[in-house]
Amino acid sequence: MGLLCLGCSGSTHRAPNSTPDGTPDTVTDDNPQGRAGSGGVGAAHPTTSNGGVSAAHPTTSNVFVDQIVSSVVDKVDVLFMIDNSPSMADKQELLKASVPLLLARLLSPFCVSSDGKPTGSTVRADGTCQAADATPEFAPIGDIHIGIVSSSLGAHGGSICSTQAGREFDDRAHLIGTQRTGLSSWQDSGFLAWDPAGSRNVPPG
Repeated sequence: MGLLCLGCSGSTHRAPNSTPDGTPDTVTDDNPQGRAGSGGVGAAHPTTSNGGVSAAHPTTSNVFVDQIVSSVVDKVDVLFMIDNSPSMADKQELLKASVPLLLARLLSPFCVSSDGKPTGSTVRADGTCQAADATPEFAPIGDIHIGIVSSSLGAHGGSICSTQAGREFDDRAHLIGTQRTGLSSWQDSGFLAWDPAGSRNVPPG
């Protein structure tokens, strides 16, 4: 996982042998190739025709870019956005059949050989592989949150999403577990929590 970090810091530079306002003084530069500090390398200074140092425009640097790489993922948040329009009913059935496979891959990763090829088996309950020369493709995920939102954003002042026969048709683009009755969620938060060790959520998921 890569992370782009931006930091702000300002610094203003002016040419050597110049006054604080950036204008050159009367001292000439007897070493136009630049001077070096202790252990450093000097940079050449712009010079005028009479040997003096020309004025330099102040520069400010306020952007710092670096990459932080993490090779271990131990928690995953999954958010499903479901298009609940009538024409998507058959697609919802396909998704329904696919979700268990997705979660199974997170909970029981494949075992891979030393060259990275799947061995055909998955990790055991203790997170190891049966074959001595095989390793899990990644550590089993023991902390998963699952939430669902739908494409129902409301009727924007209309009445088509009004409650009919005790059923609410407006999900307001919120987690469905917080909008519809009869649905269980972790701490009534609207999402499900997978925590088999009982140590990632308080209270355990």
